[in-house]
Amino acid sequence: MHDHELVTLASFGRLFGVNGLILLRSFTDPPEGLFDYPPPLLCGVQEQAQHTPIRFAEHYRQKDRFAVLVAGFETPERASQLTNQQVFIQRERMPSPEKGYYWRDLIGMQVDFIGDDNHPPCVYGAVSGFLPTGDQDVMRIQPAPDLPFQPGQPELLIPFIQGVYVTEVDTTQRRILVSWPPNFF
Repeated sequence: MHDHELVTLASFGRLFGVNGLILLRSFTDPPEGLFDYPPPLLCGVQEQAQHTPIRFAEHYRQKDRFAVLVAGFETPERASQLTNQQVFIQRERMPSPEKGYYWRDLIGMQVDFIGDDNHPPCVYGAVSGFLPTGDQDVMRIQPAPDLPFQPGQPELLIPFIQGVYVTEVDTTQRRILVSWPPNFF
């Protein structure tokens, strides 16, 4: 992971009304947290080399999105230039996470079963993502090719409950230890 890496926070949609407002879908949790990030944020498409610094002048909740007015893009003509663009922040400008890491930091980490009285330790695979469930998010795991059970399983799912199923997250070694036994899959 590089410090200059961009983290996607939101995505612009269509214009909203005739006053230069545009709809924005936030990917932060909670969605309003998007407006707590220090400006300027960046706007563009991830693959582009150049991104435009932006600041939100106003924002209003609109069901599952926000209607926003972006400074410098206050007319419908200017705001339409933001349609289908993404909003980013540079990774090094993100606040420190409360629990020591963001979910995105765990992607690609190896997941190891610690073993129990009935099952030996083994490598389950690597974290491929998370499923938000509201209460306890679920870790998605791309199975290791030599997994001794569930051959052909496209992915393994383990509730990310620290102290219960997740016994250790080692960000230095990029490894997560779990106590979720194989017979639970």
